[in-house]
Amino acid sequence: IGCGVRAGDSTGASASTVVRFDPLPRLLRGHLPASELRPGLRVLVLCTGNICRSPLAAALLESEVAAAWGTGVRELQELGWTIASAGTFGLPGGPASEHSCATGAEIGLDLSRHRSRNLEQLSHLRWDLVLGMSRAHLAALPPDLQSRAELFDPSDAEVPDPYGGSLAAYRSVRDQLQRAVGERLRAWSAWPEAEA
Repeated sequence: IGCGVRAGDSTGASASTVVRFDPLPRLLRGHLPASELRPGLRVLVLCTGNICRSPLAAALLESEVAAAWGTGVRELQELGWTIASAGTFGLPGGPASEHSCATGAEIGLDLSRHRSRNLEQLSHLRWDLVLGMSRAHLAALPPDLQSRAELFDPSDAEVPDPYGGSLAAYRSVRDQLQRAVGERLRAWSAWPEAEA
């Protein structure tokens, strides 16, 4: 259970707004539009074909964000979270690769319903953050999205493409994606550093 507080102006003329998350948001005091009660981000995860890395990365991100909020993946949208994936050269409608499905299943993720999408299908939507597996993926973004884009791995490492590789190669990619998701969640849940 957490509380969000929005302070009034420095004159004290307006009251604070208090929101309780248990885990979904509930306004306790003040006035806010429903859209502002939803703290989540709209995140697009990007790779080349949208069949190996990005479906697994998006599923990992959804699973870990839901766990952090103490809710199910299906309830994330009620918190304002939208996590999707696409490929810069993806052919629409393809399933996730066999090895991505297998390595996801090993950690409890089901990628069987995934169908690939091309970046063009989703680039017109509003995204708060676009996470690419490589710098080439970020370079392929339309100019209006490039300012909101960064590598998926916060350590500034590219995630190698395991396409056509062994199950061990896919496991290595999955492990890198898991580490990256853990780092992102720690950063998203930390208070910002106070400026001196």
